[in-house]
Amino acid sequence: MTSDLASRWIIDSEATSPMTSRKEWFINYSPFRTPVSIGLGDDSIIKAVRSGSVRISMTVDGISRLFELQDIYYIPYIGTNNLLSVTYMVWKGYTVNFGINICEISKAVSIIGKAKNRKGLWVLDGNPVVPNPHVTHVAKASLSVWHKQLGHVMTRSVKKFLESSMVTGMELIDDSTNHADGECIACIKEKTT
Repeated sequence: MTSDLASRWIIDSEATSPMTSRKEWFINYSPFRTPVSIGLGDDSIIKAVRSGSVRISMTVDGISRLFELQDIYYIPYIGTNNLLSVTYMVWKGYTVNFGINICEISKAVSIIGKAKNRKGLWVLDGNPVVPNPHVTHVAKASLSVWHKQLGHVMTRSVKKFLESSMVTGMELIDDSTNHADGECIACIKEKTT
């Protein structure tokens, strides 16, 4: 069961903040200037080093929804548990109702998530949405802009980058400012002796 829980959120009524050691789940995060100390039930202390946002996909009654949770602590040495604090959810405007074998999370009378009791742990019926590290952002610019942004490299070199797929995330926009080598004023001035 432990390996299964490594990819699940546990609803925790004693945790004051949501926390995880799964760095790859974060869509963004910021480091703390000074790590935040978190006290555990056995009087030991662990340190949160960053805080950020994660996304969870939850399906209730056949309807899937995507939720973004903010202010999640990243704690490298927390182990395999990912704790979703009841206190946190209440602060964020959610209602958490515990039953015999089910816990329902709702907001504005709509049930948005459920957790099942598994050997004394409330395991959220939801999956983390892991950002794709291979997705690149595309920058689009005209040939003259790429020429300047790449340190006044020859325009044929810019075209070669694009044609041979040497660079990813770079697109060329056709516009009237495209120019041939020798038409850039800065380049002309630089070559003057």
